[in-house]
Amino acid sequence: MNILMATTECVPFVKVGGLADVAGTLPKYLEKAKHDVRIILPKYQSIDGKKYNLPTLPYKLQVQIGKNTESFRLKYCLTEDNISVYFIENMRFFNSSGVYGASGLDYADNKERIYIFSKSNAGIC
Repeated sequence: MNILMATTECVPFVKVGGLADVAGTLPKYLEKAKHDVRIILPKYQSIDGKKYNLPTLPYKLQVQIGKNTESFRLKYCLTEDNISVYFIENMRFFNSSGVYGASGLDYADNKERIYIFSKSNAGIC
């Protein structure tokens, strides 16, 4: 089975809570069960592209949102368990310092950011 795990956090790249642990650990067990597993998450500012050697893939994603079109770039790496991880990069929506908020407050546009992330995933599939 082919599985694309779309998540907002994943160890070792970005962690807020338990979701990151599950998203970072479960794929290796699914791979052992002979599934093809890949992970996709937003490329937040806090994810160090140099540390994880994240080249930009030669694709430009465009997603229609209402009357506007948003462009996204895709970055890529392999985990130490050989799991493919894709990062959706968009400076407008995912360039914040935190994942869900900062200084104890949620970002006002969190619903829009998750919607955009979901739409961009649909553009990849």
